[in-house]
This record gives sequence, structure tokens and C-alpha cells, in this order.
Amino acid sequence: MKGLPRARWLLLTVALPLAYAAILFWAARPDPPIYTLPGRIVMDVTAPAGPPALHTVDPLYPPDALRRGIEGAVTIQVEIAADGSVSSAVPISGPAPLRDAALAAVRQWQFPAKADRAPIEVPFTLRNPTTSFAAPRPVSPTGAPPPGPVRLVAMIDPDGRVEFVQPVSGPSALIPAAVAAVKQWTFTPPLRNGEPTHATTVIDFP
Repeated sequence: MKGLPRARWLLLTVALPLAYAAILFWAARPDPPIYTLPGRIVMDVTAPAGPPALHTVDPLYPPDALRRGIEGAVTIQVEIAADGSVSSAVPISGPAPLRDAALAAVRQWQFPAKADRAPIEVPFTLRNPTTSFAAPRPVSPTGAPPPGPVRLVAMIDPDGRVEFVQPVSGPSALIPAAVAAVKQWTFTPPLRNGEPTHATTVIDFP
């Protein structure tokens, strides 16, 4: 050992064993844990701590606010009636020039058929504002309507076809017939800013 330079001696007796131990530790380390959630995650449009919205309407961006570059979120306190419609809506925060547009949209929302009360946040962003919207309208209703009051929400695709139907209220014995009838309907394509899009619509059988 006395004939070896000190640096070489340190390399052989200290550095190389440490490097070998580090390689062994890295190779033998356990796999990192994988965290999973039971079932898949479903995203809903939901009021904070409130019920999910079955049908929403995007607010139309006020032209003056758009020109002035005003954006932000309007918070609205809503009262939900027993049939899931919005019976009252009161703005509690947010830019004043955006409040009327937010109110006009939220008053058309549909929730599950249960009286409730919740705050709703309506965001406005200049990145992709909604300046016009044409709701889907049925053009060829087919199938026998149920003999009684049933309310449904249907998702319409950009071609005017029904993707799925969500019952809201009505006698349980009549809902299957109403759902089956609406699934056969076709609609005018929903248009956002003149472009076909997905949209929901509320359907009432009187």
C-alpha cells in the first residue's frame, strides 16, 4: 500500500466500495407505491358543497364587458325548487358588468328534483368567450309520449343526436317510456358561437 499514490489508495478503499453499495441499494429499492381510487372519477358541474347540475347554460359574454376586457367569476346564491328548477337567484360577489349575464344563465339551470340552497360560481374568461348560443330543438319527435308529467334532461351531440337521457322527475312507472321515446328523437344541432357543440336540454312531457 505504501507504493500506491494516496489518491489511488483512497479510490480503491473508499470511493469504489461506496459506489458499489449505492448501486446495490438503488437496484434493491422497492417499487414506488401506486395510489388508486376505487372506480373511475366522474366530473360533474356542481355547486360548491351543493347538488350536481343536470343541465347548465353558458352565460353570454356581455359585449361591453368583452370590449373592456372584464373577466372574473360571479357567485350566485340559488334557491332550488322541489322540481329541481331555480326558483331564486341572487348575486353575492363578482364583477358588476357580468352579473346580469350570469343570472340569466343560472335561472335556466336544472338540478335534481329536490328543494335545496347552494352558491353557484359562474366563470367568465376572455380566452374563449361565449358570444352566441342556439339551444337544440326537437325536429322529429317519435315514439309514444307517457300519459303523465315527466321531466328529463337529454345530452345532444353536434349532429343533433341524443347521446343519453337523465330522468329528473315523474312517476317511476312512466319514466322508462319517456326515456325510450326521447332516445328516438332528433334535434337541431346546438351551436356555440356558430359552431356545432354538445349541449343538454330539458324536456317536459305534460
